[in-house]
Amino acid sequence: MHYYQLTKEELFEQLNTNENGLSWTEAAIRLLQYGPNVLEEKHKISPWTILFAQFKSPLIIILMIATAISMSVGHIIDGIIVLIIVLLNAIFWFVQEYKAEKSMESLKKMMSLKSKVVRDGGQVLLDSSQVVPGDLVVIDEWDKIPADGYLIFESNLETAEAALTGESLPIKKNLLVIDHDVVLGDQKNMLFSGTTITQWYGKYIVTATGMQTQLWSIATMIDTWETKVTHLQKRLEKLSKIL
Repeated sequence: MHYYQLTKEELFEQLNTNENGLSWTEAAIRLLQYGPNVLEEKHKISPWTILFAQFKSPLIIILMIATAISMSVGHIIDGIIVLIIVLLNAIFWFVQEYKAEKSMESLKKMMSLKSKVVRDGGQVLLDSSQVVPGDLVVIDEWDKIPADGYLIFESNLETAEAALTGESLPIKKNLLVIDHDVVLGDQKNMLFSGTTITQWYGKYIVTATGMQTQLWSIATMIDTWETKVTHLQKRLEKLSKIL
């Protein structure tokens, strides 16, 4: 059963928390258990590595050799034209891969820097990396959501979730329990890391942090996309070997 299908009491029992938040001792234990609330990059590729990778294709190597041969026998114009095509191709794919690499940094910037958390019944301002499952977080207008969670109080609360769902308009939240499976955009009693409060305020219980959040699922897809070869790339690779 998903969190959005639970009642508030069932959620408290499952996460062993309550409306007074966690104790400092319990929060410290959970921080060791779940780790800090941050997005971790699996690897980071330098721009130079991305650029040089564009010239490793057998087809590109064939074209570079053809360029050298054309120029060596006096076909300068032909050689220059082929060289320009090769360079334009390399620049195009470099830009695409570099943008994907920078997308991870953009996602990390979406994480809230500070959060208003209730610990031992008192509200404190913490670094968002210290937020753990079971924490009670207080949110106000224009705050960024530091972690995924279940809404337990709201006053005309609306959020901007375009980064996750593609929905351009603010989403009106509520406390109604959903008794069936729904997509992310219809989970009106849930809040998600990286989204922003656009109206009023509320309180919610954290259900997932760091690498368990919905934001992390997007980051994972971006971080691994280059390992997947498209059908067109396979065909081009086969063609270049034949040539």
